[in-house]
Amino acid sequence: MAEEIWRHVESLSPAVRNFSMENSKELQRLRANAEDAVMEAPAGMAGPTCSTCGNQHLALLRNPCGHATCEDCWKTFAEKQIPECQHSRRLRPHCFNPLCNDAMSAGIFAHICTLSAEVSIFADHVDRDVKRLQQTASEILMWASAPCQAGPICTICNERCFALLVNTECGHAACEQCWSIWVETQLPRCRDEKQPFLRCLGERCQAAVVASIWSNSCSCSDEVLGLERLFERRRSLQKNCLYLQRRRQPLLLQ
Repeated sequence: MAEEIWRHVESLSPAVRNFSMENSKELQRLRANAEDAVMEAPAGMAGPTCSTCGNQHLALLRNPCGHATCEDCWKTFAEKQIPECQHSRRLRPHCFNPLCNDAMSAGIFAHICTLSAEVSIFADHVDRDVKRLQQTASEILMWASAPCQAGPICTICNERCFALLVNTECGHAACEQCWSIWVETQLPRCRDEKQPFLRCLGERCQAAVVASIWSNSCSCSDEVLGLERLFERRRSLQKNCLYLQRRRQPLLLQ
């Protein structure tokens, strides 16, 4: 039926108008998070059939790899992967096709979070950790090759992590917890130096630790954060004009 005729029929029939409004709301809901993934049938044709459950739907959700299935099947498949994602520190589930190595797209994953409390809780946990890592150490993070791949393994504690922190001065990498523990062992020296001067944790490595590792350790360790606050206070006092007038007098950490 031509678009113009359909619109005219809508104006004449409440039943047709309600049918059209329901379809529009459903498509808007699907497009809210997964705009580029929504796959509809051509106008006037029957809705696409899900290859997984065999049911017809108003639209399917298609991954960038080309594989498509309905939102309920995406939800079921994502929920089944959550335990493995948690264990292997994956950022997102992979495509439902067993022969596909691509990740579930960010849009489809965001849409599934609106349908599944289990997936939403997992996503919130990942988002918090990723956001904190990016805020404190974005330029030195080493991730897995794809969001659906297992996270890298720390060479110190042999644990999988979402990302490792690489000391760009020498290339040595470790998880944020191992870096944090290493930084804590060097706090007495930092206190004496009145600045975060650190040596790399690599065996026999004398390279200095980049500032981002110190910043990240402040988000992991109360002990490191406490000393950083003293350093911040000291830097603030040093900028005061009264301090500049009396700069010959040593400023001691309290």
